[in-house]
Amino acid sequence: MRFYFIRDEKSFPVACIASTIDTTDRVCYALSIYNPKDEFDRARARDIAANRLRKGKFFGTTPNVRGIKERVMMSIRDNSGIPERVREAARLWLSKATTGASSQADGHAD
Repeated sequence: MRFYFIRDEKSFPVACIASTIDTTDRVCYALSIYNPKDEFDRARARDIAANRLRKGKFFGTTPNVRGIKERVMMSIRDNSGIPERVREAARLWLSKATTGASSQADGHAD
């Protein structure tokens, strides 16, 4: 399972993305979305996203090909069921990725 934290234009966390490869070789992902009224808790965000992924509460899937993080961000950007501020953060990440400054999502494998 991999985790990414997507951030807004002020570098504040907006969501945690948990992703994994399923038995059909597709990348599935789930989100925990940060409520600005709450105090950000990185560990709790990871737990929520991971539990949603384990329970099959996916926000989307994408092919397991090169550029997985970019494909997940494109899927988030295009998913009208995801809150606009998260979609906007994905658009920001994608715009920075095309210019070579893609530090918007700090991901690591677990």
